[in-house]
Amino acid sequence: MENSDHKNPLFINPLLEQLYSNSFLIDQRIIKEILDLPKETLIPDLKTVLIDSIKRYEYFKNDVEWTDETHTFILHALFLLKELSAEDALEDVLGLLRQNEEFLDFWFDELLTLEIWKILFELGKNQLDVLKNFIIESNNYLFARTEIAAAVSQIAIHFPERRAEVINWFAEVFKEFVMAKKNNELIDFELVELMICNLIEMNAVELEPVIKILYEEEIFTEDMVGEMQELLDDLNDRQNEFDIHEIKDIYSSYNKLKRFVEPPKKQRNYLNNKFDIRSREVIEEKPKLFSNLNVGRNDKCPCGSGLKYKKCHGK
Repeated sequence: MENSDHKNPLFINPLLEQLYSNSFLIDQRIIKEILDLPKETLIPDLKTVLIDSIKRYEYFKNDVEWTDETHTFILHALFLLKELSAEDALEDVLGLLRQNEEFLDFWFDELLTLEIWKILFELGKNQLDVLKNFIIESNNYLFARTEIAAAVSQIAIHFPERRAEVINWFAEVFKEFVMAKKNNELIDFELVELMICNLIEMNAVELEPVIKILYEEEIFTEDMVGEMQELLDDLNDRQNEFDIHEIKDIYSSYNKLKRFVEPPKKQRNYLNNKFDIRSREVIEEKPKLFSNLNVGRNDKCPCGSGLKYKKCHGK
């Protein structure tokens, strides 16, 4: 039987073939032309692209030399679904995020924690129960789950009238973690720690009782997030509030992402930068400084960033 891995899927709209031969430098007139297609056929085509990234993963990983033109189609599809506010595609996107770490790193690399939360925000803002079910699934990759929490926290910031709903969402998720630990199930403590960053960003003082329970049940420890009173102080400190994270339209997003288009030789380290999980931005690599000072890992970094040393220059 002929191997068809090299063949793109058949689309209702042949214009979708353009997604397989263009990087983030794609002519924005093509994007507009795609967005002008009938939604009733376009959205199924975009879902087909997501499925294709799973079905032909091994092919693109092993048999096709990496180029931005040939390996950006999955991100094109996600950005288009976001622009269309295609809420019925949320389960398809979550199916993608249920793939393993190797798969997600291959297709998204740093963009997993830079861009995916925006797609989850737009498609999931009216489906919080679906997002909750995903984040409590212990077998899902850590940084896919963190993007769920990032998206939900931003719902409270973008829509203040929904704050109580989001606070309740976090409370229910943490309750699930507590119950899981009592049942001797595996808990991802790093996930809880990173979710606490979302709470600090929201100044979620309403969740103080829940945080105390997390300490009591040893869902996280002082070694991870510092003493409880210090954490509660951070939660109440308005200076910890980050600016609302902007969600741009697809054209502005492509203009921003042009900087990620790689040079001819594959360089997927993005100029040796790292991602700051709290600010949702790429930051310049920080050398380990102040090592000659007696700075504890949970102390404030001497650089004045406001972060703990272990999360800043102590990395």
